[in-house]
Amino acid sequence: MFSKKIGLDLGTSFVRLISSEVKDPIVERNILIVNPANDEIAFKGNEAYRVYGKENPELKVIKPIKNGILQENIYQKDLIEGHVSTLAGKNRLFKPDFIVSVPLKLRESDRNSIASLLESLGASNNSVLIPEIILSAIGLKLPINKSSGVAIVNMGAGTTEIAVLSLGGVIVGDSIQYGGDDLDNLIIENFRLSNIEIGRKTAENLKIKYSGAEIVDNTVVDEVKGKDILTGKIVNFSFKRDMLRQALVPGLERIAEAIKQVLEKLPPELASDIIDNGLVITGGTSNLHNLNFFLSNYLNVPVYRLDNPHYSCIQGIEYIINNNEVLNKNIYLK
Repeated sequence: MFSKKIGLDLGTSFVRLISSEVKDPIVERNILIVNPANDEIAFKGNEAYRVYGKENPELKVIKPIKNGILQENIYQKDLIEGHVSTLAGKNRLFKPDFIVSVPLKLRESDRNSIASLLESLGASNNSVLIPEIILSAIGLKLPINKSSGVAIVNMGAGTTEIAVLSLGGVIVGDSIQYGGDDLDNLIIENFRLSNIEIGRKTAENLKIKYSGAEIVDNTVVDEVKGKDILTGKIVNFSFKRDMLRQALVPGLERIAEAIKQVLEKLPPELASDIIDNGLVITGGTSNLHNLNFFLSNYLNVPVYRLDNPHYSCIQGIEYIINNNEVLNKNIYLK
């Protein structure tokens, strides 16, 4: 009861940490750049992302989480252990309890990998792993403890998770290893068809700033830099905004079809709830302009995006940290 509680949201693009003692979560890009010759870290976190794509070719880019799964345990520890020490405090009589977000589909080997990370960070045996999609629903203050069904889609950089919740637990759910990073790849490949090569950061920025899931105003975007594949020269180029939407359609349809397949598994009573109440999209990729309208048209149900979808998971963790009874009352969170 005297242990500090630390929340940890391990995402493909970002890692977020919170405790009851801090007002705002700590947010770091989940990326490191290392020197393979001596395994030394040259850059990490937000600093690494700033130079990502411009790093010396002899250096190696490490992303500890791939498709929602922890794959680089040691590097993940290197990235966050300083923040954990700050949140836990210097004078510790008790090991901190961690509340950690995990994928809906978690293999035993993946669970063991996270347990090993927590042990290396000095976590207590009372630490808990909770599906990210439940944490996001809690963070969005959705009524998951009621008998009516609540549909939520968590759209991250590496995964898309779909679940219908009722009475505090997952009634049906699924996840696909497909997300915002894959949409960025579609943009990259689309420009390659025009013999223009752009980097991942440029693709991500274009997606965020100019793209949309439904037809947007088809104005021309000027002064974007890329490399002419035929000549190797750096060039400024322009394109119409709808070009981005067209590039994304196959990926968005893949996500929509995965959602549809989950909803088709619902018993009639819960299906009726979703038809009446709709579903909620969250996660960073849900910020894509007009995505809710695209999904609503595809699924024939109302689709809503609430405020601050990037932070829904860590807000759910924060709520649990500050309300201990949530863990005690919900059997699905233990």
